[in-house]
Amino acid sequence: MKKATYLILPLISVIFLTACQSNAGKDSSKKDPESELQVQKQKITRNKKAWDEKVSDIKRIDVRTIGETSSYVFPQNLKEMKASKKPLIKGTVVNLEKMTNLNHLANTKATVKIDAVLMGDKKLKNKTITIVLSGGIVAAREYFNGMNLESGKYNGVTVNPDSNQKLYINDTDGPLPKIGSKIITDLSLNSYDKTDTGEFATMLRSNDLKNNKSYLSGEPFTFWVKNTNSKKYVLNNENYRRLTENDVRYDFAVNFTKEINQAYNK
Repeated sequence: MKKATYLILPLISVIFLTACQSNAGKDSSKKDPESELQVQKQKITRNKKAWDEKVSDIKRIDVRTIGETSSYVFPQNLKEMKASKKPLIKGTVVNLEKMTNLNHLANTKATVKIDAVLMGDKKLKNKTITIVLSGGIVAAREYFNGMNLESGKYNGVTVNPDSNQKLYINDTDGPLPKIGSKIITDLSLNSYDKTDTGEFATMLRSNDLKNNKSYLSGEPFTFWVKNTNSKKYVLNNENYRRLTENDVRYDFAVNFTKEINQAYNK
């Protein structure tokens, strides 16, 4: 009996130690939300500093992507947004990166952490996605390729269209959100196939953005932004924010934004 007792005690010790090690492993693998948030803040600080340094000395040119007389179809309120069946998300802009652009295009890759899914696919929550935004850093020879700028100016800015001069193209209908800002927008997957030789699909391929692996936002109409020190979301479209009451688009710009803040600015 003594021998049996001696054998049982070491065996119990081994089982106990193994269980403790196993539990320790499980605990260490759990994600700490506060720790993750701190890491994200550190990334945002580094990324913002790097981006601001890149664009600080670059000539800025304001452009518009929508025409004053053009007509567009887009949701006018939350009810219509829900009917569109597109995901509506609230997220944090973690990074902005220059893209390799084709002629006459300027786009930027935004890394966005989805904080909440307001409508649509709930599986998107907590995912980090890539959104292709209009505007950003581009070489003059790429943006103005084949264009004849006799005056040497474009939208009032002096440029050398045949040079590698870096330009910052600011789309006033959808300016780039600041790194660290909060956004609310609907999303559309960037889908293309092998037979698609269009400029946008070609640009996605050249930036290693595979089919259905990046998104377009609701720019220029259904994209709201809240900067770090702001209390409310505002429509990202600068031109729509400046509309006056006698403009037929004024009600949309003001009322939809009120709806967004009442429902989701919490």
